[in-house]
Amino acid sequence: MSSQNRPSEQMSHQTFNDTCDFIVKLGATALGYGVSSFRLESHLNRVTAALGLRGDFLVTPEKIDSVLWREGDEAQRISIARAPAGFNMAGLAHVEELVLQVESGGVSVEVGTARLEEIEKTAPPFGPLMTAVSFGLISAGFAVLLSLSWHDVIIGTVLGVVTYAVVFLLGHSPRLVRMINPLAAFVASILAYVIAMQLAPGSKYMMVTLCAVIALIPNPGLVLGVGELSSGHIVSGAARLISAIVVLIELAFGAFLGTAIASALWTIPAGPAVASLGPVWAWVAVAVLGVGLAVLFQVRPKEFGWVVLGCVLAFAGVVFGGKVLGSGPGDLLGALVLGIFANGYAVLTRRPASIILLTGVMVLAPGYASYLGLGTLQTSGVEAGLLAEFKVFVTIAWIIGGLFIANTIIPPTSTVQPLSKA
Repeated sequence: MSSQNRPSEQMSHQTFNDTCDFIVKLGATALGYGVSSFRLESHLNRVTAALGLRGDFLVTPEKIDSVLWREGDEAQRISIARAPAGFNMAGLAHVEELVLQVESGGVSVEVGTARLEEIEKTAPPFGPLMTAVSFGLISAGFAVLLSLSWHDVIIGTVLGVVTYAVVFLLGHSPRLVRMINPLAAFVASILAYVIAMQLAPGSKYMMVTLCAVIALIPNPGLVLGVGELSSGHIVSGAARLISAIVVLIELAFGAFLGTAIASALWTIPAGPAVASLGPVWAWVAVAVLGVGLAVLFQVRPKEFGWVVLGCVLAFAGVVFGGKVLGSGPGDLLGALVLGIFANGYAVLTRRPASIILLTGVMVLAPGYASYLGLGTLQTSGVEAGLLAEFKVFVTIAWIIGGLFIANTIIPPTSTVQPLSKA
C-alpha cells in the first residue's frame, strides 16, 4: 500500500471526516450507476481498508447505511446515503477504475474526491434520441426472436420508440412519473390493436405489445434479486425482487386494460396467415438486441463488441443446451457461458463484469416469461397462471445456478487481488 494512503497513528479529525466523506460519496455514486449490492459492499470494504479505516455497510438498491471508524479509536461516523436507481455502465466503469486506483495506493482521498466529481459531471454516452433508438432496436430484436412476421417486427419497432416517448414525457412530470409503466403499456396495447384492425390484419397484437414494452421489463432486477437473496443479502434482494414484480404487474395491467378497452370498441377483421421469419434471423436479432441494450445501459462504444459477443454466446448456450439437455439445463448452460465470459472479460480488462451480465441476462429473458405468465393468469385462470409463474422462478433458479458455477470457475474481480502499483 502506498504511503499516501497509509494512515498515521495521529490521523486528524478533519482527515478522518474527509476520508469518510469520500467513501460514502464513492458508494452513492456507484449505487446510482447500477452496481449490485454484494459487489458494492465488496468495493467499499476494500477501499475502507486501503484508507486505514474499518467499516460496516448495509446496501439496498437505493440506499447505503454505513458505519466507519478507526481501529482503537472512539471516533465513529454513521451515514445514510441515497441514490436514484438507474444503469450507467460507462459511469460505473469509471468508478471501478477509481476503486482499483485507491486500492493500489495510486490515488489519495483528495484526488479521488475530485475524480468522483468529474465522473458525476460527465454526461452519459447517449442522450434521449439514441435511447429512443435503443428501444426500437430492442423491440425489433425480441420480435424476431419471438418468430413474428416482418410486418409485426416493423410495428413492434415503431411502438418501441413510441413507448420511450411516453417514458420520456411522463418522466418530466413528478405527478405522473409513478404511472410510467402502466401508461406506456396501455398506449402500446391500444396502438397495436388499432394497427392490427386498420393496417395489418393478422397481426399478433398481443406479442407486438410485449415487444413494444420489452425494454421496460426488469430482467436484471429479477435475476439480481434472487441472486442477492441466495447469497444472504436479504434486504437488498427482497427489495429488488419485489420492485421487479411490481413493475411486471404494472406493465401487464396497462397492456391488458388497453387490449380490453380496444377489443370492446372495435373488432379486428380476419387476416391472412403471415409466415414468421426463419431461424437464421434469430442470430442477427441477438446482435441487434445487444447493440440496443448497450445503448440503453449506457455502455461505452468501445465495449459494444464485447456486449454483442456476450449476448450471442448466451443465446448460443440456451439454444444448444435446450436441444441437447432440455429447456431448464439450457438456461443454466446459457447463464454459465455468459458468466464465464463476463468474469473473464472483467479479469482481463479490469472493468465491471456487469457490463456483459446486464445485457446478457436480458437475452435469457426471465422477465419476458413472467410477463407471459401474467397473461396466462388472466386468460386461463389462477391455476394455469400460478403454474406459469412457478416455471419462471424455476428458470431464474437455473440462471442463478449457471452464474454461481461461472463465479466458481472464474471468480469475479471483486474477489481477486487488486492491480499492483506500476
